[in-house]
Amino acid sequence: MDRIIATTQDGSHTIQLVNTTNTYHSKYGALQESTHIFINNGLKYYIAQNGLKESISVLEMGLGTGLNALLTAIVAGRENWKIDYTAIEKYPLKGHEYNSLNHAQVSDEENAADIYDKIHSSGFGNSITIHDYFELVKLEMDLHLFDAGDKKFDIIYYDAFAPQFQPDLWTAEVFDKLYACTAENGCLVTYCSKGDVRRALTAAGYRVEKAPGPIGKREILRAIKEEGFSPTK
Repeated sequence: MDRIIATTQDGSHTIQLVNTTNTYHSKYGALQESTHIFINNGLKYYIAQNGLKESISVLEMGLGTGLNALLTAIVAGRENWKIDYTAIEKYPLKGHEYNSLNHAQVSDEENAADIYDKIHSSGFGNSITIHDYFELVKLEMDLHLFDAGDKKFDIIYYDAFAPQFQPDLWTAEVFDKLYACTAENGCLVTYCSKGDVRRALTAAGYRVEKAPGPIGKREILRAIKEEGFSPTK
């Protein structure tokens, strides 16, 4: 998989697959997109609705450049929110790739570079302490092979490649798997608001709602595992 660094409109970098239009983030701004979708409409939304727990469990599908993990670790440290973060990535970046990205530089966090390096340089399969409020487990695997066991996640960042590039990651079967490992009142948030995706999430059992999108996108989806909700009603 050949990849190049591209600069988005807010000055933050993304990755683009060579000879395609497929990028890891919005061309309108990687930083603003990740902050709006996953931090504001995922993490902060969940806490606003459910209150702060002793530890919040987050599953990210598509670690990619590590931007979502970096932003989550920064917020966790600033707010003293204990976060247990699991990230799935089938095609991890190489050292020269993540070292070329400016995610830490565009952040206003003093320790962003150290956090970002720990996220990428840590090994796969083991729990790593990034700082006092952020524990990370990275899994190098295909989502279809992921088995959460008894673990339940409060928040799922669903950041897979778009359906036209990876249609097998947007099926009812995939969302059935994710619903089963979503905690009660937990939520899944994604940038993709296509009708087929909404219907697949609803069929899995989630209550699906639209939220305003980031710059360059009209809306996003948030799917909530809600006791008593029935998609047939």
